[in-house]
Amino acid sequence: MSYGRGTGLSVPTFVSHKRHGERTGSMNIEDQVREAIIAELKRQSDAGQQGLRVKSGDAEMITIEGRVNLDELTMAVVGSLAGGP
Repeated sequence: MSYGRGTGLSVPTFVSHKRHGERTGSMNIEDQVREAIIAELKRQSDAGQQGLRVKSGDAEMITIEGRVNLDELTMAVVGSLAGGP
């Protein structure tokens, strides 16, 4: 962490040495959100109520066909960030 220059209050800035797409050993917020999205989409697909089909192969790509309940998806992501199931 470094502190910005200038007049007034110093604002901390964070410097990441991680390249885009590079994974680290511990789970970060992006991984939590990614896993929550995939899990919820697969759950909705398994329920079969909206004719949703989900195919995930790559770590960064997913194919979604059908309708997605955004309220349930949003709740799943927020819950994962708050430490929920």
